[in-house]
Amino acid sequence: MLVFYLNLCFVRFPHRGQILKETLNAFGLKTNAVAKAVGVNRVTLYTWFKDPELGIDKIRRISHSLKIDLSQSFPEFLVVNDPSNSSLYSNSVEKVQPDFERQLLDLYKRYTLLLEEHQELIRKHNSLLEKLKGN
Repeated sequence: MLVFYLNLCFVRFPHRGQILKETLNAFGLKTNAVAKAVGVNRVTLYTWFKDPELGIDKIRRISHSLKIDLSQSFPEFLVVNDPSNSSLYSNSVEKVQPDFERQLLDLYKRYTLLLEEHQELIRKHNSLLEKLKGN
């Protein structure tokens, strides 16, 4: 279990501020326009972009102010509750409680299995190469 703990220390979580900046750029939105719509100045917005742990309250504020759905970029926090709404934006956005520890453990188990399978394939490959060299 200690090895698992040590491996978790090096897991990098997504940089929310950077994801937000890239998402807004993908929508073709300029920083000035976003800041004005949200009711903050550009400097504040740039500070948010630099925050790797940007709060969901700020992400929601931008989503509501611009009337855009950011759930594709932040699926762990935002879900659209109104499937009948055909627009990209829904007024009903709720916080989802992710179980990061369980998700990380699942990913770690899958990663370990893949490494074991990879090692077995390498062993078989080397064995076949030795047989070919012997003939």
